[in-house]
Amino acid sequence: MEEGLTFVLPVSELPPGSRRRVRVGGRTLALWHTPQGIYATDDTCTHERASLSEGDFEPEAGVVACPEHGARFDVRSGKALTLPAYKPLRTYPVEVHDGRIAVRLEG
Repeated sequence: MEEGLTFVLPVSELPPGSRRRVRVGGRTLALWHTPQGIYATDDTCTHERASLSEGDFEPEAGVVACPEHGARFDVRSGKALTLPAYKPLRTYPVEVHDGRIAVRLEG
């Protein structure tokens, strides 16, 4: 695997349409499996300290709603779509190698 990539988990543990919270390199990330691909974001809402991986996830749209106050985010771009959130989520590049999901934590 390329330098800078961190193995997270096997693709088989993240079926299509699912999401999962993971700890990687001291960070708490959320992995999202949409029809467009697998994406990684910070798991914490930018409005309040709530776990987005516990929110309502719409895989087809690539959108999650914060379970605390309902702010919606595009998990593919990190963009905050509705108030009360206005700051985007940090996103991380994802690659799949040999059936394993890897995330690039460094820019």
